[in-house]
Amino acid sequence: MHSRRAVLSGAAGALAALTGCLAGGSNVRYPSGDGTPQRGTPAVASAADAGSSADAPREIAAAAPSNPALADRTRAVADEARWFAVEYPTAIATYREAVGTVARSAGVFADRETVAVEDVETLRSTVEGRVAVAREAVGGHFHAPDRLADRADYHLDVARRFARRGDHDRTREELDRLRRFAAGMAADPYVRSSLSRGPVRNRLVDRLRRGDRDPRRPLLFQLVRVGDPADGDGADGDGAGSEAAPFDRLTGYRAYAFDRPRDDRGEYPEISEAPLEERSFLAPPVTDGDRGRVVDAYRPTFVSAGRESTLLVAVHRFDLTDGRSDVGDRRPRVRQGNTVFVQRYADPERAEAAHASLLGRVSREGTVPLGDATWDRVYYDRAGDVTYALVCRAGEFLLATGADRTAWEERVDWSDRHEATWLGGA
Repeated sequence: MHSRRAVLSGAAGALAALTGCLAGGSNVRYPSGDGTPQRGTPAVASAADAGSSADAPREIAAAAPSNPALADRTRAVADEARWFAVEYPTAIATYREAVGTVARSAGVFADRETVAVEDVETLRSTVEGRVAVAREAVGGHFHAPDRLADRADYHLDVARRFARRGDHDRTREELDRLRRFAAGMAADPYVRSSLSRGPVRNRLVDRLRRGDRDPRRPLLFQLVRVGDPADGDGADGDGAGSEAAPFDRLTGYRAYAFDRPRDDRGEYPEISEAPLEERSFLAPPVTDGDRGRVVDAYRPTFVSAGRESTLLVAVHRFDLTDGRSDVGDRRPRVRQGNTVFVQRYADPERAEAAHASLLGRVSREGTVPLGDATWDRVYYDRAGDVTYALVCRAGEFLLATGADRTAWEERVDWSDRHEATWLGGA
């Protein structure tokens, strides 16, 4: 993001050309109307307070639909991030045990002197049951159980054919091949490379990205997720005060997510830099220092009442066409301008209450489109200067992005990176 000082130092004519034309393409657009700042009223602020009162909870009216398409995409992102943060360890343990059982069972029959057709079918039944368990654990998130099922069917069909012929050596050989294949899929090296929790290389990347992958300008995402007490997955934030921010205790799940290629990289011979998925970035994916600075810039946008979790997503768009490295020190930086915060609430009504509470303590100056959603333009004082940001309520989510001391209308090509993510549309 270009600094405010750099923009103001440009020609007056260039600034004039920017004013009023900041839309969903390369910039942000002034809202219709007179642009008068709008402040929330005490009644607005009290709506969130009522939702968090344990002694006398006030009835919260049903929230009207708000940016439903963005809500659906955000839910897909948040659900997958939660799976990695909360359910992944148990799911992987279940997967490894199930696949290990396939390997051990195949080994039992492979060690027999004779193997009948009925033995092969007994083993097939065991394999199908264990694959079903593995698929229940990680299916959808990873395709490994389907790969095992296809390979097992092949080996078992071959073993059955030779068992029917009475060729016991060949039958045992085929069952041993199944044993070795399944053992490999249960082994730690395979799990680390093909079912990775960090870096993430599964459907989460597709959900974070908008549209098809551009191999010349791929994306890299940095993720941090923490849960509030209601989520029960490493509570962070004690709910004290309207500005209680997640991440203050420096806990949570952190990972890189690579925009991994699925096509032939040789199709683009002009790319001379190592492919993104082959680079080695430094851990942790988000440093405590970067996280603290970014959180502080967004602090007024955090509302803890009714919140279940918060997800930080930092977005990088690399240019692999010029042969230069975009990350010279192997440490992608998390900054306000490339960060999106997603706060998830128990339901849309509590998200609406949080939205009302937020607008009750910042200044608002109209709305602006970003992708297919409508965002509020807000500003507030941080460290003696004004910070400008965008906030949006989408279903049970409250999103914030673009916190910067450069005013919305003075940003150049600011929204390009965001348009490439799920914020930009389907």
